[in-house]
Amino acid sequence: MVAKKENWQNFLPSIHSWIEQTEFLHCKDPVPNAHHVVLVQPSADNPSAFELDAPHLSASLRQRVKEQGTKVGWTPKAGNLILSVDNASFVLVPAKGLQVSTAQKGRQAGLDAAASLKFLGVETLVCCEGQNIRALDIWDGLSQGYYAVDEFKAEKTTSKVPGKVYILGPETNKSLQKHYIAMGKAQCLVRALGDSPPNWLNSEKFAEIASAMSGQMGVRCKIQGREEIEVMGMGAFHSVAKGTYTDPKLITIEIEGRDRTRTIALAGKGLTFDSGGISLKDPKGMDQMKYDMCGGAAVLGTAYFLSQVQAPTNVVCIIGAVENLPGNQASRPGDIVQAMNGKTIEILNTDAEGRLVLADLLHYAVSNYHPEFVVDIATLTSAVVIALGHVGSGLMSNSDRLTQFLLQGAETLGEPLWHLPLWPELDEEIKSVVADYKNITTESVGAKSLSAGSFLKAFVGKTPWGHLDIAGTAWDCKATGFPKEGASSVGLRTLTRACLDFETL
Repeated sequence: MVAKKENWQNFLPSIHSWIEQTEFLHCKDPVPNAHHVVLVQPSADNPSAFELDAPHLSASLRQRVKEQGTKVGWTPKAGNLILSVDNASFVLVPAKGLQVSTAQKGRQAGLDAAASLKFLGVETLVCCEGQNIRALDIWDGLSQGYYAVDEFKAEKTTSKVPGKVYILGPETNKSLQKHYIAMGKAQCLVRALGDSPPNWLNSEKFAEIASAMSGQMGVRCKIQGREEIEVMGMGAFHSVAKGTYTDPKLITIEIEGRDRTRTIALAGKGLTFDSGGISLKDPKGMDQMKYDMCGGAAVLGTAYFLSQVQAPTNVVCIIGAVENLPGNQASRPGDIVQAMNGKTIEILNTDAEGRLVLADLLHYAVSNYHPEFVVDIATLTSAVVIALGHVGSGLMSNSDRLTQFLLQGAETLGEPLWHLPLWPELDEEIKSVVADYKNITTESVGAKSLSAGSFLKAFVGKTPWGHLDIAGTAWDCKATGFPKEGASSVGLRTLTRACLDFETL
């Protein structure tokens, strides 16, 4: 197995360093010997016809590139095409004909371009601004297209990143560039955490990375282990950890905003591996349960981002890192545990463990930090995949105002969310005969995602709260503008926007 690294950044893919060091140059004309990424808009009437969406290229050059493409018999249906015209290369990337945000379209163009460029050893790259597409969004997608997990391979990935990056279009301010670079780095962190094997990234390693990252970025981080979790009365959280020898970790990162009198709280489920516990999962696909910590990864990525781009108010990021295994001390179906708020929970299925962890995290956030609102994010229920597939995440909330705020932000940023209702009738279904609550409803009730949301709602009191169920989108995401394999970093943009645009709520 890979040896321990002294620097937390050493486990990150090499593209992270490239993003960090990127300096955006600007040009008004094509750069000689460079590769220019150009979005192509196919014609709705003629499948063979197309137009270059690059208004900052001269009309005569666009026409010559178009004629060259037509001459070789290329159509947008064939995929990307690289042409050489006037001592410059042009990477023609067909736009996807989907009704999605402009940010998604730009990122998708970059992802598609990376598939053609990452093994060519391109030295100079030019992202061409579109009519409504930011060149920075194209760069964003392209940088993630260069991402590769090679820390655990004997031979490293051979793709060579560009030495220079140009924007062909209007000048962009340094603040916006900083935002994109910080987001690119945060995406790498979230994806690398999700893609890491569970025998390396367990709860202890998760906490080690969070602590080292926080120290380097100058933000406060507190790590508490099994003993502290028990002393604080987090019986729901601790019940999940009873089957493993690996120490569970409560990770709390406090980030100061411009207004230090107000706070936002984020909570993430960090199940570094979920076997289902005594209620053992089907072995088929169980290897994917290393991704059950993607909610926690998104929260840590948000903390990383906000340590570089200051939010208007304080933000506390809380992660419950643990693994769910069927050891001889593991929780059993029928056990009753006491949560931090004093309420008791009957565990009917040990595979419904995420809500047990989050129940204590949410109460901890609300009671200790008194936030304006709290948002949790988790790969919580397989039922949300049945409802929304692998394209959109589920949103549940006790606040109409917060719901609209999150939906609006997600739509703008290109992270599809769908609002799922928390019917009041479901509050009765999570009540237990022998305890205050039960962690699943009876089979006849159905609505498994909604009942999980109703369960979590019971632990936030009157604090405005939103829950993002990313079980269908955290990995192998099918949404446009996201990598189609491995960890997707979904939720990261929604969380960061919620913190940055807090004053518009």
